[in-house]
Amino acid sequence: MENESKGSQKRAITEFIKEGIEESRRSLSRIEAEGEKFMKSLLDLADKYIPEIQRKAFEELTVDARKFFAQLNKTVEESTKKAVERLSLPTREDLENYNKIIRQAIDENVAKRLEMLKVPSAKELDLLGKQLRKNAEETVQKGLTRLNIATKKELDTLSRDVEKIKISMNSLRKAPRTQKKGAPTKAVKS
Repeated sequence: MENESKGSQKRAITEFIKEGIEESRRSLSRIEAEGEKFMKSLLDLADKYIPEIQRKAFEELTVDARKFFAQLNKTVEESTKKAVERLSLPTREDLENYNKIIRQAIDENVAKRLEMLKVPSAKELDLLGKQLRKNAEETVQKGLTRLNIATKKELDTLSRDVEKIKISMNSLRKAPRTQKKGAPTKAVKS
């Protein structure tokens, strides 16, 4: 975007100078044409009003004047070219080199600032994330161990044991009673 802006500014300056040169050429061409008309009218007047002896000097004067008007255009063009050269406008290559230098300086500045901030790379962030997860899991496991909370494996074992006890209880309830009604039961010592 910045390159386009600089390029358009350079084009605008170049176009402005070219338009000025063209306008100067048109003006000089008009001056030359008007000078030619002026010299013709002077010659016509000389034919009518100037004696023959002085007319020769006057004709030489008009030839010199024509040369002057012709040289005027060339002189102004040469002066304009020299002035444009002295402006030393940057070339497209100069502007591209300048843009490369600026971009490189910006990249270096950004790299230095990132280095000063010590921003970790994606790989370093990934390793850091894995380490944090591992530390969090270990901390949670230690906390659960200290609270003496049963693990899933212990709960599954306990659940199976309870199920076995239920089955045993149900089978005992359903078992036929072989004792007589009035017979005393023996006490079991525990």
